[in-house]
Amino acid sequence: MNPTYRTENEDALASQFESSLRPGEPPGTLDNASPQHAAARGLGKMLGLHPISGVTTVAANAMLFTGTVMTMGALVPVAIIVAAVLGFITYKAQRCFYADNHDAALVKALAVALLTAIPVGLPMFLMVPSAVVGVVHTIRRKG
Repeated sequence: MNPTYRTENEDALASQFESSLRPGEPPGTLDNASPQHAAARGLGKMLGLHPISGVTTVAANAMLFTGTVMTMGALVPVAIIVAAVLGFITYKAQRCFYADNHDAALVKALAVALLTAIPVGLPMFLMVPSAVVGVVHTIRRKG
């Protein structure tokens, strides 16, 4: 058999692999990786927020909740606008700094925006553990 002979499946796999890499990204970090690869990345990658997103969410929610209570609900429209901006910031931070794919970053950003827009104080048991998981994941990735 000719050693240079390649099957159609090998060509498709190679082109899929090459096209799914972002510039400067190591070969082991595909967005469309197998379920085993996703499981190997761990719970921290799946549920974690980048520390910028976590801290900003907690701070913005505390300020918005206090303002909404003080003005007896007059700041609810402002809270919705701030939640949308915070969702966008979270999406960009998750994509750029945490290397989430589009869907994962979008889900996390929408969850942050929804929790921020609700005019209730954000329970710390929701955001703080997620931010801590993000810090641990970031430290492990750099180490």
